[in-house]
Amino acid sequence: MSPKTSFLLGSIITALLLIAGMQLWHSSPSQPESKDSYRPLDFEEPPYSRFVEEYMKASSSNNYWIKDPIALALYLAGFPNPDGTVPDKVHVFFANPATATVIVATDNLEDDSVLAQEIRADLIKNNDIWQVVWAGNRWRCRRNAATNWWTTSLCP
Repeated sequence: MSPKTSFLLGSIITALLLIAGMQLWHSSPSQPESKDSYRPLDFEEPPYSRFVEEYMKASSSNNYWIKDPIALALYLAGFPNPDGTVPDKVHVFFANPATATVIVATDNLEDDSVLAQEIRADLIKNNDIWQVVWAGNRWRCRRNAATNWWTTSLCP
């Protein structure tokens, strides 16, 4: 796929997600919550090991989604996906033009134990390519007495 076609496809996917109801916030100068409130992702285990494989393929083919911090974070969070769900919110924090933190939030999941999930990706831009320097996730559990509190532990 040519870089122009790849970029166009990425723009179309982002537009479709916005049309489908995803809310996008570009937040600045606010800061995201501390990384300490997220559980680090294990990129050596599925599904994130598959993300690493796909990222390497995308790097060699100059794919669109590694050139856009939002597209990269959405891909890391598993979007687009086979069931057609979209995230509810995407928060973007730019420390500078080459450093971003993107938080992909999904509420009301069909999982009977998980009420909501956030995946945070800390990204840097190097030669027009965005790279994940750190990523983590956290959950709000349905069966927890405090459903308004985020946890880094798996939901029971």
